[in-house]
Parts: sequence; structure tokens; C-alpha cells
Amino acid sequence: MKRLIVSSSVVLFMFLCSITITSAENNSVKVAFIRHHNLWIKVDGKEIQITKGEYITGPKWSYDGEWLAYVKGKKQSILELYRLKDGKKVTPFHSEASNYQWSPTENIIAFIFTGTLNTFDVEKKNADFENVSAGVGDYAWYPDGKNFLVSSEAHLLPTGWTGAQLYEVQKDAHMNPHKMKHLYALPNEHDDFLALVASGFKWSPDQK
Repeated sequence: MKRLIVSSSVVLFMFLCSITITSAENNSVKVAFIRHHNLWIKVDGKEIQITKGEYITGPKWSYDGEWLAYVKGKKQSILELYRLKDGKKVTPFHSEASNYQWSPTENIIAFIFTGTLNTFDVEKKNADFENVSAGVGDYAWYPDGKNFLVSSEAHLLPTGWTGAQLYEVQKDAHMNPHKMKHLYALPNEHDDFLALVASGFKWSPDQK
């Protein structure tokens, strides 16, 4: 029997709410949560409703707690960003985006669209999203925020499935293969192993 390696995620629901918490530099605690499919935040004990009737999922705080990313829509997940200090909302990409992750060091968010990894810098004036790398199945930021660890997806050949490939990709690669370094190839399909994509990357405490 083949062991199929796929990504998985766990979502915590509490009283039918999805909750995410961050601690800002001034030690105040900020909470984002979903109530009846609407996005709410709680700052200094005060609850504020951010959206109404847009079916919100997946709130994620930026590294400094000043921005909040989430997706809206039942049929198509549109990524939207919300700035706490003034309520500004930004839509970096007007098609469905998946697997969005904030940089651990800057207010830059990465996301995948049809296998292409992209980034968007919320601090740039009149910014547009930038392509980083194609052929991406999953990814993770490096702890220093300068590179990505990227997994390609396996491909089906007449002889069976290839293995997924791991790469180090610079944040500003802009689809340039010279800014991408191959790290490791997972084994091709054999009797008891099949890896379609490597996922769920976790860094050790020393970040090595």
C-alpha cells in the first residue's frame, strides 16, 4: 500500500469562531476572530467589526500586528489586507489566492496563484504584486525573511510519478532561475512511497 504524503491543516474553532492572537510591540494584545462569517478584532478590550456580509476566513496578523490578512467570499477566496491604525483595506490580487503567509520581518505578504508564488509589499506606495517563482506546490519563509523554502509538485510520467523537489528561492527572484538553488529531490514513486509535494515546513529553534 502506498503512503501518500499530502499537506494538512488544523483549524481551531471556539464557539463557532476562528481566532488568531498577536502581541504588539507595546505589549497590548490584539485578537482577530470570525463571528457569523464576519471579521472582528478586539484591541484593549474593545470589539470592532471589520467586515459585514462578505464570508471571511483565515485571519492572519503581520509580524508587527499592524496589518491583518484574510480571504473573503464563499465561491472565490479573494485576499484582502486591513490596516489597524486607519482602517485602510487593500486587495493585492483580484483573483483567488491561496496559502498566504506574512514575512517574519517585514509587512510583505506572499501567496500562491495557480502554482506561482507571489509577494506584495503593503508599505510600498502604489505597489503591485510581484512574481517570485513558478511551479510551487508549497513554501515557507526563511526566518530572516530574505528567502523562501519552496517545494515543487510531483509530475506524472509514463514511468510513474517523479518526486517533489526542494529549492531555496530569493525573495526578489522575479522568476529568475539564477536566484534559485536546488536543495533536495524527494525519491520518485516506488512500491511504498509517493510524495506529491513537501509541505508543513517547520524551523528548528536555532533556525538552522
